[in-house]
Amino acid sequence: MPVPRDPRLRKALDLTEARLDQPLRLRELAREVALSERSLARKLMNEIGMNWTEAQRRLRMIRAVELLAETREPVTSIALAVGYGSPSAFGAAFRDFAGQSPSEFRADGSIAWP
Repeated sequence: MPVPRDPRLRKALDLTEARLDQPLRLRELAREVALSERSLARKLMNEIGMNWTEAQRRLRMIRAVELLAETREPVTSIALAVGYGSPSAFGAAFRDFAGQSPSEFRADGSIAWP
C-alpha cells in the first residue's frame, strides 16, 4: 500500500485500516482528518493513485491475506473481520484481488498474481 506524505492522509488510511470491520463513509473520515470530502478524495488520488473505495478495498485484502496466512480462523470470520457481509462477497473480492479463492490461497500460501 502506498504511504502518503500528507499526515492527514496517513491518518485517514490508519483510521480506515483500524475500522475495516465497520461501515465508514468518506464524509465521516474527511471530518475526522479536518478536510473536506472533496479535498480528501483529491489528495488520495494525487498521492496514492487510488480513490478511497479502492484504498479501503486494498487495505481489506492486505488484512485478509495476513489473517489467512497467520491464523486458522474460518474464512467466514475473516470475511467479517475485514468488512464483508457475506463469505461469497468476500470470496469474489479476494479472487479478483489475488487470482484465487481464500481457501486456495490458504492451502497454497501464495498469491497467484495475474
